[in-house]
Amino acid sequence: MSAVTSPDSVRATHRASARAVAREQLGVAAGQLGAGLGNLVFALALARLLAPRAFAELAAFLALYLLVHMPLASLSAGTALTPSLVARARRRLWRIGLLAGALLAIVAVPLGALLKLPLPMMLALAAAAPTAGPIALERGRLYGLRRRRRVVASLLAEPAVRLTLGIALASAVGATGAAAGVVLAGWAALAVAGVRGEGAVAPAAERRARTAVAAFLLLAIVQSQDVLLAHVLLPGGEAGRFAVLSTIGGAAAFATTTVPLMLLPRAARGDRRALPVALAIAGALGAAAVLLAAAMPVSLLRAGFGARYGDVAPLLVPYVGAMALLGLARVLAADACARGGTRALVVAIAGCTVLQTILILATGHDAGSVARATVVTAVALTAAIGAIALAGGRAAVPNAPGAGGVAIGR
Repeated sequence: MSAVTSPDSVRATHRASARAVAREQLGVAAGQLGAGLGNLVFALALARLLAPRAFAELAAFLALYLLVHMPLASLSAGTALTPSLVARARRRLWRIGLLAGALLAIVAVPLGALLKLPLPMMLALAAAAPTAGPIALERGRLYGLRRRRRVVASLLAEPAVRLTLGIALASAVGATGAAAGVVLAGWAALAVAGVRGEGAVAPAAERRARTAVAAFLLLAIVQSQDVLLAHVLLPGGEAGRFAVLSTIGGAAAFATTTVPLMLLPRAARGDRRALPVALAIAGALGAAAVLLAAAMPVSLLRAGFGARYGDVAPLLVPYVGAMALLGLARVLAADACARGGTRALVVAIAGCTVLQTILILATGHDAGSVARATVVTAVALTAAIGAIALAGGRAAVPNAPGAGGVAIGR
């Protein structure tokens, strides 16, 4: 006689599964929040320690650091989906990273003059380049293999080094010392994340991973290009104001970074409970960041960053809201990639990236106008990815793993 599963027991099983997904997500998100808090404390300390122009230089360096690391951080999306990609890509990325570092060192003088950054800071950026690809690969593999403790340890290693060596070096030699501390922190995080393993890669899995890498690469550019363009286009005082705004907003975006990466392997296995949980957690973190920005008194802003930055307060809520929307967009993009990805997804994100660049170049005359360009871009981006995700969900194969109502024991 076959056992009949009651609707109540099926619902209980689904609730238990959703709670397990939530625990996984919240555990890693807590580590990410801790890392974000540590990096924010680092920025607060440097805003007080450095003169406005030096702090703007450091913010521009951090934007360049992100532009080197965040696009390659998109590799984490690929290896979270397909951990075995690491074995084939590891040596190649080390070679590319070392070559990129050498090229950055060669062009450090003219590039530094163009970006208004001192030579030692450009050389620090060159020293950071070799770690960008490997740390993304290794962290992505940890997500894919669900080694959450190692992920959290790697995330927390960076602020730990920034807050110790980084501040000590900044006190000794200024913004360049702080930049050196940031670079050392990246190397420390790579040492913690490093794992080994081999494996074959199926062609279909590799294509799906490439779509994820392309999508997350473009999302990284949307998140970070505004502060770099602001540094180049705006006068020193305005560039410093936007640097503060970007620091606070970046913390909101940083808080949700792990959510789509934790979602990818589950969504690829057809776990349909993973997406609602991921959206709820990313939405809650984003909403909390917006509420904190709305409640932040000007006195606290001035106490944290200095009296000269208090007038950025009216820009905080819309800009932090844009970063919260970006967190939701990343979750939707991750789910679309895990279900096979579409060319339309990459095209839509690329179009929004170009839109942001055009808006900043055309209207960016102060910190407020650059912030508004990013807000418009975030709204358009989230709407576009949401429409594509909705269309993809309707077209999903009914018998895909996890798509049906029958639970299969494992």
